[in-house]
Amino acid sequence: MCQQGASPNRLPEPWLGRLRRRLQEALPGPGVMRAMEPPLSHGRHFHRFGPRWPKAAVAVLLCRHAGDWGIPLVVRPQSMPHHGGQVGLPGGLLRPEEDPCQGALRELEEELGVSPSAVECLGALTPLRMFVSRLELQPWLCAAADEIAFRPDPREVEQLLFMPLKRLRSPAARTLRRRTLYAVAVDVPGWHLEGQFVWGATALVLAEVAALLDQCRLP
Repeated sequence: MCQQGASPNRLPEPWLGRLRRRLQEALPGPGVMRAMEPPLSHGRHFHRFGPRWPKAAVAVLLCRHAGDWGIPLVVRPQSMPHHGGQVGLPGGLLRPEEDPCQGALRELEEELGVSPSAVECLGALTPLRMFVSRLELQPWLCAAADEIAFRPDPREVEQLLFMPLKRLRSPAARTLRRRTLYAVAVDVPGWHLEGQFVWGATALVLAEVAALLDQCRLP
């Protein structure tokens, strides 16, 4: 397990300690995540069989920004070969010497200017297979004790979004949006946020985080 990041004693809220302990148990997994899976995916995000793909990691950072607890999200530049213009989490391919926690912290610093010394990795979330970009994705849940001042890198981030935890946990905030997938018009589940639509693998990861927060009695 990654040893980088802030001291565990710096976690500012009791629910963060409960969350860290909860991550040592069985995760909610596909049982709660499938509600946000796009139509025509057929459960492929959760397949454990198939070709070995490059490994990647993303950081799901619980932090305070402008006084509210939430999670930073990024809109990828349209020029990117995969997922251009879509909403995602800070992350990318792992380097050979990295574990997923280390890779997630590095990408968080490169994309949003958040120092690893300000962040603690709480634990791993359910891994996903990204069948469009052909990656094996490991999300890591992290937390920052202090309020964050983000410095997005415009080469990797077209727009910085912030998902408040209250909105993330509200069933009423979940909605559907008509999209065309594989030449078929379908209703895709997700969240409207700051003029963008959060869907796909990012929505799957956030659905699991929302379930964990509910289980940890977030105020």
